[in-house]
Parts: sequence; C-alpha cells; structure tokens
Amino acid sequence: QPDVIVIGGGPAGSTTATLLAQHGRRVLLLERERFPRFHIGESLIPETYWVLKRLNMLPKMQRSHFVKKHSVQFVNANGKLSAPFYFWDNKPHECSQTWQVVRSEFDQMMLDNAREHGVDAHDGVHVIEVLFEGDRACGVRIADGNGRRDVPAQVVVDASGQAALLQNR
Repeated sequence: QPDVIVIGGGPAGSTTATLLAQHGRRVLLLERERFPRFHIGESLIPETYWVLKRLNMLPKMQRSHFVKKHSVQFVNANGKLSAPFYFWDNKPHECSQTWQVVRSEFDQMMLDNAREHGVDAHDGVHVIEVLFEGDRACGVRIADGNGRRDVPAQVVVDASGQAALLQNR
C-alpha cells in the first residue's frame, strides 16, 4: 500500500512523486494516458535549473538533444520585437542556460526519472474518483486492464492538470 498516490504523470506529478520518494515515501503515480503522449512544446525558464538539480535531472538534460536556450525575446500584438533578454546578464550562473523541450520526450524523461527514484509509476490507468473518509482523501478508485479497484493511501495528490479531479469535486 502506498503512502501517497499522485494523480497525473506530467512534470508536476513526476516532480512531486520524485521528491516524496527521495524522502522515503512509498509513492504510486497514476497517469491516464500512455506515454510518450503528445503535448505542445515547452520553453523552460532558467529557475527550473534548481528543481531539475533536486530531481537529479540535470545530467540527463545536459546530455539531451534539446535546444539550449540562453535568452528570450518577446513579440507584441503588432509584431514588434523586444530587445533580447540574456539570462546571463541577469544572473551569471550555470542556471542561466535552459532548454526548449519537446514535451512528449521531456515528460517521459521526468516519469522515467521518478521510477529511478523508486516511484511505482503506471500509465494507461484511469482514476475514476478520489475516495474520501469525511473530508479527508483516503485513496482512489481506478480502472485499468485488470478492471476496477480501490487503492488506499494516506495522502492523495492531484496533479492531473486541467482534469483537476479534486478541484472539480
């Protein structure tokens, strides 16, 4: 039985699950879609460096084929470009270089990293509902290739994004 169930295998769910596992918690991560899944690309900001470092993801990112990003430039509604904003000028540190990631690949890397840290992660599992005892979430009801069943836990984290199972309840 897991200590924590994390609903959602995207960056928020994988990050939460990895951090909990690093602190000795038994974590079950459940993702509805099969990975790799399509998502629009993502431009990471320099401050993600510190989270990636905590997750032991920096070496993987540094070895990746993702485009390295050292600055940003904005375009207004009329098509006028701003002056480039160079990260190093603002903060001269290794974190001043970040990446433009392909979300399907980045999400897979994050999920694999969670597994490497001991997270029991499953994709293709639909969380039908969060179970409650009074006001406290105490588990989830899932559907997968083995049918439907209830999975209890001390804590349930909803990182399901727009589905927001707990928020919508």
